[in-house]
Amino acid sequence: MVQMFVLWLGALLSIFFLVTSLPGGWGDVFDFGAASGMFNAIDLSFDPSVTYSLWAGLFGGFFLHVAYFGTDQSQIQRVLSSPSVLDAQRSLLIGGYLLIPQMLLFLFIGVILATYYQQHGLTPPEDLNELLPRYVVSAFPSGMAGLVIAGVFAAAMSSLDSALNSLSAVTVRDFYSRYIKPNASDAHYLKASRIATIFWGLYATLFAFFAGNLGPVIEAVNQIGSWFYGALLGTFLLAIFSHRSNARGAMAGLIAGMLSVWCVSSLLDISWLYNNTVGVAVSMSVGYLVSLSAPAPSQDQLSDVMMAEAAPDMQAVLAARADNAEVIGKEARSTRRRCIGLFAWFCLMLGMLALLQGWANG
Repeated sequence: MVQMFVLWLGALLSIFFLVTSLPGGWGDVFDFGAASGMFNAIDLSFDPSVTYSLWAGLFGGFFLHVAYFGTDQSQIQRVLSSPSVLDAQRSLLIGGYLLIPQMLLFLFIGVILATYYQQHGLTPPEDLNELLPRYVVSAFPSGMAGLVIAGVFAAAMSSLDSALNSLSAVTVRDFYSRYIKPNASDAHYLKASRIATIFWGLYATLFAFFAGNLGPVIEAVNQIGSWFYGALLGTFLLAIFSHRSNARGAMAGLIAGMLSVWCVSSLLDISWLYNNTVGVAVSMSVGYLVSLSAPAPSQDQLSDVMMAEAAPDMQAVLAARADNAEVIGKEARSTRRRCIGLFAWFCLMLGMLALLQGWANG
């Protein structure tokens, strides 16, 4: 919460100092943004090669964000560590409500920065990721500059700590403890996780030296993630919706999904956002077909996800479910209302962007 507050405060201070440094203030920002087409946020083109069309965002961005918030270890570990299911739902909903305004805020700062550089006849740096830090260091008062830089570091810390922890957890849990050192003590695995964290931290540091060649960081991160997110989400969906799936099919679907994304990216000129849709479709299809070539999971393996009609404690299970039906029904209705509210919020944001675009082009 403190990190988010510092980040938003730094962004608002940046807007204040940028706008007050312009001769025409907000008028210059809106005039330059409208003349440069920066407010044309909604592109209705059906051309799949258009990177940020509305349809690419809906059909590709949908799967990208479902995979990110539903299967990515760096996000799921936060949800699973919540005190209760209700708290986990609240954290996801708060993130959903704040995600779009936060992204729009920083995109709008980009419009103001472009106006500032144009009004003052400045040449922007080759690496666009340096635009805001350069302005902060050169134009802000010393104390304010430190506060904004602290906000940038706060945002970086909130992303890096979860990423390093998830990489360490996957390395130790899924590889080291399974194939290299099984049945070791908890103290040994704790030490191994610390070593893994140091390794991934050094790897990330080295990779950061070349990140400037990838273009805008946010776009580069999502573009790289789209190579894997679709296949990963398809594997999860296969396991959720098909009791006939098995490990062989899941692994085959995961590999086929990533290969299909590579083929599509190499052979077709389409938006990278569609990579997520392609990965999901291929991963689920191939995974299910390959699963048919192996024996179906046993009843013991499915005991946690389905209930056998001949279970000896069937009556007790049904009685317990009947007792909890009213509570479950209330929670389900509450969850449904929250989802509808989140969808309405998305439509409201989309409508505001449409109004801004209509005004800019009017």
